[in-house]
Amino acid sequence: MRNINIIYKSKKDIEEINDKDYFNDKNTLVMVFSGICQEDYIQSILKDIKGILPKCKIIGSTSAGEICCDKNYEKETVISICRFENIELNLSFIEDELKDEYEIGKDIGGKLIKGDTKALIMFAN
Repeated sequence: MRNINIIYKSKKDIEEINDKDYFNDKNTLVMVFSGICQEDYIQSILKDIKGILPKCKIIGSTSAGEICCDKNYEKETVISICRFENIELNLSFIEDELKDEYEIGKDIGGKLIKGDTKALIMFAN
């Protein structure tokens, strides 16, 4: 596994990533954590990432504080890019305010957990 972390200020920060070809892979997970909670801003980040790393899978969350390279930040956006070698990444999104968290967890588990599943990352309201 290789991992890089950046404080995102503009598309240029993603364009300057070394080994873009290496990270542009179906086994690359991009995690976006933003203290800037504006939908249009977050959508522009996602567009920038997909424009440069179209094969990657993206997850993320808004945050009340961000950590990157052993430093704490506020009102910033941290992007962590991880390329895994021998795994299969699967994503799911459920937006159902009528179900309780337990039922949503069961639904996601039923969709994603297989006999060889090693980890599951979840974000919730």
